[in-house]
Amino acid sequence: MKRIIVSSLVVVFGLIVIVGGISKLGDSTARCGGRIMSSGDECVTTSTTGSETSRKSADEQQKSDQFSNWVVMGVGALMVVFGTKSLVKGIRNRRKTPDADATVAIAPHVPAWPQPQPGQAPGWNQQQPHPQQPQQPGWGPPPQR
Repeated sequence: MKRIIVSSLVVVFGLIVIVGGISKLGDSTARCGGRIMSSGDECVTTSTTGSETSRKSADEQQKSDQFSNWVVMGVGALMVVFGTKSLVKGIRNRRKTPDADATVAIAPHVPAWPQPQPGQAPGWNQQQPHPQQPQQPGWGPPPQR
């Protein structure tokens, strides 16, 4: 059951990522750190130490954003494919076993009462030990005095 729930969530999240990516495909604005860039602006990326790591123009940044958008949509598509595969496998496994969490133990058939031996009248036989009791010293009829 856990597999079915997790797989369903992966598929739904993958679909959300794809829809979000499609909605951004038509966006032609370049953004740098969340701010909209205009023609002639440069996006400067710095490391944690403060040194400059890259410098991109507005056109370069727009192409980079579009490429990142396609990568995100590809990841969303992979999530949908593998999530669907896992979901189908989980549903098939669930159908094979009636209750995946239940454990079934089959006990051997043991008669509740001692059975008469061939040629013996049915009824209580005090001389015959119960079938579930092992033949050990001390078991059986009391000694004759």
